[in-house]
Amino acid sequence: MVKRGTVSQSTLDTARRTLIAQQKVVLAIENTLRLLPIQRSTLMATMATRKVEIEEAKRALDNTIIRAPFTGIVKEKNVSETQYVSVGTSLLTIEDISASEVVAEFHPRLVGGLFRTIAAPDFDELIRKGGSGSFVETISKMDLKASFHLRLPGNHTGWPAKLVRFNGSIDSSTGSIGLVFQIDNPYRPDPTIKRPPISNGSFVKVILSSSKPIEAIRIPRSAVHLAEDGTSYVYLMNAKNKLARRSVKLGPAQNEMIVVNDGLSQGEKLVLSDPLPAVIGAPLEPVTQ
Repeated sequence: MVKRGTVSQSTLDTARRTLIAQQKVVLAIENTLRLLPIQRSTLMATMATRKVEIEEAKRALDNTIIRAPFTGIVKEKNVSETQYVSVGTSLLTIEDISASEVVAEFHPRLVGGLFRTIAAPDFDELIRKGGSGSFVETISKMDLKASFHLRLPGNHTGWPAKLVRFNGSIDSSTGSIGLVFQIDNPYRPDPTIKRPPISNGSFVKVILSSSKPIEAIRIPRSAVHLAEDGTSYVYLMNAKNKLARRSVKLGPAQNEMIVVNDGLSQGEKLVLSDPLPAVIGAPLEPVTQ
């Protein structure tokens, strides 16, 4: 038709391009048909592998039990039943309830006075040795009792506690020292005394006490005098009702009273007012109040 002139050369070229395009499409379809069996085999193998993995996962789930390493309560839950979780996902936040600790702030002078009343007079030497571990170990052997107290409406509840360690530093603003006390099983209710559980974050009062303080003589501070050599002494009324002077060794002081470690015996009569003039051997007349 081109030779006869009935069809132009451009029409022929367009028809040839259309033919080549159709041939290309046919070739692509034929290639796809040839690849289908291989792709099918690959997919079947992949599906078989996935089935095996599913069976292994089911067996693993049947043999998997998640146990907490301690007795506690769930504070935060991040997953639900049948939910998929990946490796490293946080499932739960559990709070240990086997024990709770409280950091109680005490003034060193008050604590030292309490410890000295239940310990030997070498308490200062124990402090100089240092070491929180040996210090707490020594104090734990003393007759020292500690307790938490929580005030509730219509109820005053207490829990026995124990001293476990020092906080490690002294508060620069208050000068107080932190003592860490611990109670066991704070969440366990006690039906015998109707004591409720105590939760973390509660404000409690810590009370220290001793049932068996050491035997010591306490006298008013005003009765103690200081000698020129730095020693302490007191005035006594001897058996003949005369003024006598006695050197004493002092212990801890609290408020207006001070402990005498050595120099006085029970039953001796102490002169509380300042004798003026203080003439040793001068006769005294006791005043009964």
